[in-house]
Amino acid sequence: MKRASVVLLLVLVVVGVSGGKAILPSKLPEAVRVTVERETKGFEIDAIDRRKDGDKVVYEVKAESADLRRSEMVVGEDGSLIKKDEQLRGVDLPGPITEAVRQSVGDVIFFKIRRTASAGGEVKYDILADTEDTEISLQIAGDGGIINKNVKSIDRNSIKKHGALCPARRHLIKLRYQLKLAAFGDSRGKKGINPWYFFGEENRKYPMALNFSDDGAGLGRTKAIVEDYLPLAPNIEWVVYATSPRIFNKYYGNWGDEGIKAFSAYRTDRMGWGVWKKKDTGLVPRSDRALNSGHPIGEEYDSRDDDDDDDDDDDRERLSRGRYELEAKRINVFESIIKVLEKRNIKFFAFTPPIHPVSAGQPCTDDDGTTVEAYDELVAKMKAFEKRYPNFYFVDINNKGRHKITGAGFDDLDHLNDQGAKELTVMLNEQIKKFESEKKTRSTAGLVGKQH
Repeated sequence: MKRASVVLLLVLVVVGVSGGKAILPSKLPEAVRVTVERETKGFEIDAIDRRKDGDKVVYEVKAESADLRRSEMVVGEDGSLIKKDEQLRGVDLPGPITEAVRQSVGDVIFFKIRRTASAGGEVKYDILADTEDTEISLQIAGDGGIINKNVKSIDRNSIKKHGALCPARRHLIKLRYQLKLAAFGDSRGKKGINPWYFFGEENRKYPMALNFSDDGAGLGRTKAIVEDYLPLAPNIEWVVYATSPRIFNKYYGNWGDEGIKAFSAYRTDRMGWGVWKKKDTGLVPRSDRALNSGHPIGEEYDSRDDDDDDDDDDDRERLSRGRYELEAKRINVFESIIKVLEKRNIKFFAFTPPIHPVSAGQPCTDDDGTTVEAYDELVAKMKAFEKRYPNFYFVDINNKGRHKITGAGFDDLDHLNDQGAKELTVMLNEQIKKFESEKKTRSTAGLVGKQH
């Protein structure tokens, strides 16, 4: 049985159709199964819903490819394809459509392609494409006829809308040749990682660490930056990732790449056009007026006594409600990031960001509902990756609330304050030095694999 069919059967058994009621695979009309299997080739099925459309029964199918392209369709009970909407790659375009694009606007870089098919057999292609000085929008009929066309000139050196990557994008443009470390995470990484405390005195003068973390940032955002932005910083040696369990939770909708990919800046950056062509490799000092302090490059923190004002009773109540399930797709994307970095000889250090110590011994390890069992499962997967990939390192810093940062280092249940961020980043920096030292020891001894 083909892979798509196997996935389809699993979805039907586990998820069910028609209001969530599980049905046997044999109950699905054979004509529907054949159509769905044919039309989802190369995709994995996410969900199938059976519903009434007037007096007819139809099946709505949602699927996704390994490279995260979406496909949605509606299939009649007789197996007829009523509607289909899917994202394509440039290589998927039929020859006549590719030629129609070339005849209309010349040679382009395809950015986004959507193909829609209706019940009457009408097919349309909605295409976004680029040249170095234009952005192009086309709608093309299935026979190659141009329905709509819009060509907009663009100055790649002066993009006004940077999207969700700003202000980290501005820092990356300025510092890309001296950067050695890129940090990622959601709000826990944004507040918990202070780049000031990496690498010692040289980093104080010439920033070498950049924090890309942002509120609500998920794996999709990290994947986009790692794949499309880090190649623009050729001297990156380390990626540090605050791997909050929430980024793997199927109930937490924080994929996060939309705010980056929706803007002209991303299309420009991905191709290395405009400002990226300037090869100024001189060191940029921290005092440069084009740089801002704060979380992207960090700043020094003067220690002071902080009161721990957290309401422990309220926190314990929040830690009693669990709703967590590791999603295989997210684990797979995380592994794909490890592989991308491995090919570029970049070391990947993942850690669990600390949660207030009041969480120790509670049913949930954080306010996202991560149960103790789910937390242990995630840690086990990270340790398995560590054994599998030579460039991957993992440290369970949180340890289900049993870590070295006291309650005075927290702003709230799951976010560090300045003092806590200093303590955490110093720990991370020490771990990196330890990893580097162990690498030298292993190299000298001729050993293979990590020894920590």
